Amino acid sequence: MIPIEKQKRYYEIPLLRYACCGSRPGMQRSDEEIKGDLLNRMVLDRRINLVNVLVTVRGGVVTLSGVVENEQERRSADETARRTPGVVGVHNELQIRTVDGLESI
Repeated sequence: MIPIEKQKRYYEIPLLRYACCGSRPGMQRSDEEIKGDLLNRMVLDRRINLVNVLVTVRGGVVTLSGVVENEQERRSADETARRTPGVVGVHNELQIRTVDGLESI
């Protein structure tokens, strides 16, 4: 478990068992391995608040959905997903929370 501070609250988030830094050449990573690795990377990235973010992986394609606070957080999540070994594509469906509600991009 590692403590992280998000929105002045502390969350205890267990590190997933897939702390893989990369994959061996010729080996395809399972969707579960990709998701675990991506979630680990996102937990460690202080620019991303995972509280309202859902990550799904199917056939190596990551879908990010939910709500983030700003465009930087949205871009950071997208960038982190694209840099995760085994990811072949990213669908970024994250919405930005605004004063009046949600902003779709």
